[in-house]
Amino acid sequence: EADRAVAGGFEGVSPFIHTGFFCIGALTRTICRPFDKRRDGTVLGEGAALLVLESESAAAERGAEPLAILEGGGFAADGVHMTAPDREGRGLQRAIAQALVESGAGPADFDYVNTHGTATAYNDAMECCALERVFDGRPPPMSSIKSTFGHTLGAAGGLDAIISIRAMHEGVLPPTINGGEEPEREGWDFVPSVSRPVDGLRRVLSTNAAMGGNNTALVLRKWEG
Repeated sequence: EADRAVAGGFEGVSPFIHTGFFCIGALTRTICRPFDKRRDGTVLGEGAALLVLESESAAAERGAEPLAILEGGGFAADGVHMTAPDREGRGLQRAIAQALVESGAGPADFDYVNTHGTATAYNDAMECCALERVFDGRPPPMSSIKSTFGHTLGAAGGLDAIISIRAMHEGVLPPTINGGEEPEREGWDFVPSVSRPVDGLRRVLSTNAAMGGNNTALVLRKWEG
């Protein structure tokens, strides 16, 4: 509908927001450990993350060098609870399925998943349920940046997309700081503790799951000219 759009969001942490997350039991009393059996909650962060989304012809017109191609996107709502997700991750699975259909990519075409990964009791478990079905029990390496930046709320989706794009260009898998050492699922690669150099990082799935059961998924491919 438009040649160019600015996409992303921002959030500033306030006492009101912090108290709300505390009251629903979403904040950790120790440290944020995504996809770890010891997890007990998230930490909040703040920031802004914006991307310019434009058609290939519009980018060429202004002489811009694209960073990545948005191959597909999906959105699906659970609507099972005001704050908690569907525990089986069915809404997130539908969002991912939509993104895959739009992109034309299959489960075997992905090199990495940048997850929502809040380290809360329900989110990590439901995300694993969804990804297990999408990837037939064998997902590619996956990690969460929440324990590095905190949960930046309105900025989280944009930040995840930016980190996913930078990962492809730098050839580095972002780490799940503090998490994944006692993994939520045995045998899964959560890139625990430290980043990892990798060759051929070409296509990434980025997922987000907000309150009220709002789930999104993006398929991003490295721009290679």
